[in-house]
Amino acid sequence: MYRGQMRWLLLISFLGMFSTGGAVASVWCGQNGLIRLSFTEGDSLVGVLAAKPDSSGLTAVDLYAVLDDVELVARDGEKFVSLGGFELKMVIEGAEGIIQAQEFPFRQFNMGQQLGTCYVGIYPGLAIKEGRATLVHWHILFRGKPQNVVFRLDPAGLRSCATLAGCEQHHPYALYTGTPTAGQTGDMFGAGYVPAYLNFDGEADLTPITSTGLWSEVGVYSRE
Repeated sequence: MYRGQMRWLLLISFLGMFSTGGAVASVWCGQNGLIRLSFTEGDSLVGVLAAKPDSSGLTAVDLYAVLDDVELVARDGEKFVSLGGFELKMVIEGAEGIIQAQEFPFRQFNMGQQLGTCYVGIYPGLAIKEGRATLVHWHILFRGKPQNVVFRLDPAGLRSCATLAGCEQHHPYALYTGTPTAGQTGDMFGAGYVPAYLNFDGEADLTPITSTGLWSEVGVYSRE
């Protein structure tokens, strides 16, 4: 298949998946992994940050959404090792933050209407390496020194969940799917998340916030 044909196949698949009409047959596969909100990327993720304003009176932070702790699973002998797309909505609590930029470290198209909301199709795919993949990088500005700011994921931002049988009852905080080349477009996994804290008073709670319905309980995929 030519690259141009694959690009159009991916676009058509995700236009169907992210529409209320449900043009693409999707399957709920259960929760597998967490979205870690972090002020760094790479091997060491940082979920708590103290930051001061610069000379212009603005506090600038970088925030990453990193899919992590993904267990290696397979369906019909095909391992799930790369992403073809994902959905998530990041929200800021405690202060008014301005998202200046939203960057993706791969070729993609995003159908989200606002910065912080991601309905992303990835071409040709994003590899999951040792259970982890960086999804998005935000540049965020605050006026002055914000206090007790929490970055979270809003499950209300998952457009596909409303038309995906089995999804809403398990309350995932993010969704991701596989690639057309692996025949896994429409295989929808959920993910929990770990919040991030900026200039937080007291002890920040980094306990993972998870949904129900693990992939092992749903039974569409098996452990590889």
